[in-house]
Amino acid sequence: MPLRHLALTWMTVFQTFSATASGSASSTPLNVDESGHIVVMEYESLYGPDAQIGMGGLPVHPVLSSGDMDSSGVCVGGGLPPCGYDSGDPAIIRQHVAWLEALGADAATIDLSNNAPCTFDTPYPGPGSNCNRSSLLGILSNGVNLYSAWTRLGTRLKLIPLIDAQDEYLLVPDSRHMTALEHQVLYLKTFMRRYPNMNVIYEGKPLMILYGGASPCVEGLNNPAGGAKYPCIPPAVGDTSPPEGAEQPTVANIMGLLQDKGYTKQFTFKVMGGYFDAQWPYWANPNETPTAPVQMNPKYPFWSWVDRLLPAPPYGYFPTYVSVRSRFQPLSAPVDARADPVASDSSLPAAERVESFTASVATASALSTSFGWAAGESADPSYAPDDSLRRTGEVFRSFMAYAARLNPIFLFIHQFNEYSTPDVGDEGWDANTTDGIEPTNVLPNGPGLPVVSGTQDYFSVVQKEIAKFKEHY
Repeated sequence: MPLRHLALTWMTVFQTFSATASGSASSTPLNVDESGHIVVMEYESLYGPDAQIGMGGLPVHPVLSSGDMDSSGVCVGGGLPPCGYDSGDPAIIRQHVAWLEALGADAATIDLSNNAPCTFDTPYPGPGSNCNRSSLLGILSNGVNLYSAWTRLGTRLKLIPLIDAQDEYLLVPDSRHMTALEHQVLYLKTFMRRYPNMNVIYEGKPLMILYGGASPCVEGLNNPAGGAKYPCIPPAVGDTSPPEGAEQPTVANIMGLLQDKGYTKQFTFKVMGGYFDAQWPYWANPNETPTAPVQMNPKYPFWSWVDRLLPAPPYGYFPTYVSVRSRFQPLSAPVDARADPVASDSSLPAAERVESFTASVATASALSTSFGWAAGESADPSYAPDDSLRRTGEVFRSFMAYAARLNPIFLFIHQFNEYSTPDVGDEGWDANTTDGIEPTNVLPNGPGLPVVSGTQDYFSVVQKEIAKFKEHY
């Protein structure tokens, strides 16, 4: 069906569904302790002319758009219209806030997790290293702009920085004896102090998340399941490893530097990776054959950006979770989500609490040669046999059934909006293989938008599942 009627004026959207102030919740930070529950939406603000990233020609693209993305009929970043939106556009920001509030999110991530050495002009490999500093500065600007923009909107939503802890040159100091890791923390510190109302406070301090890549680097850990051994970081494309004597960006080295410089007294840092469902060296029991969500080894308490869920043989993919000691609600043994997901665990000792769990709307193949959804590499892709396709919401409902049982402090939702060509990773080409929630050309229904018959209102599926999760606590 033609989607011409989705080219709404902003006035129409705002009159039907707009962000509103939320009283005292908008003027104070969100304090989270070990008795809490918080829903965090994984969010991207990396699009626009300054970031030099657009959506032109992508098979899946948002229904929203910004005029500055179309330059004489050619989209910013390449491709032909529709060109998508500018993440710095106030109208886009306002609509996103309205939708995130409607979904029931409490906070969102600011994704600044790539190529910090290039961004902050500390040593990096140079030619061949994919360093486009002007683009990265545009992404950085879009991200930190959310602090002031969301504050002006009076939203109850909070922001959690997700910063680079994966780059091979992360701990190589510049002429001022500062590393890219430190530059990130100091830069964000400025905004987190200027807008303290936007912070999530955890363990008594504002929370930052360190993204260590799919396989955070742990010294001495042999991780063939993650395709790497220590040292974990391969040489940059077209260049060599960091200078001799430079520290590897292991989790221990990163946390050690943050502690030595006093940053751990100012912020709470948590390490995040991804696809731990297939990386058994990180598990509490590396030898188990999972039949339910898998507990991470307490030595590797890494939160997950995304995990797969496909119980059917021969795959047996189950998401992971991190548990912490707690005086509050206990953690049950992992159970099958087909059982009552809200059964009482009051008979169990109050010893642990799940700290972090991630629910995904759909998850890509572990077997695909392109590390995405496609069974092969062709112009006419077909689904890989171990894709967990979106369908009518079965995958997300299964994740959320486990979430209700595990009762996490932080429930991450993967994800609101990420767009790329299907051949570069886990972004797909149709309604089954896109893992976003934002209304798009293939799933166009959402609050404030006209109903498109014959297509699922997937926004409402996520909205209802989050509401059910919150009702239990």
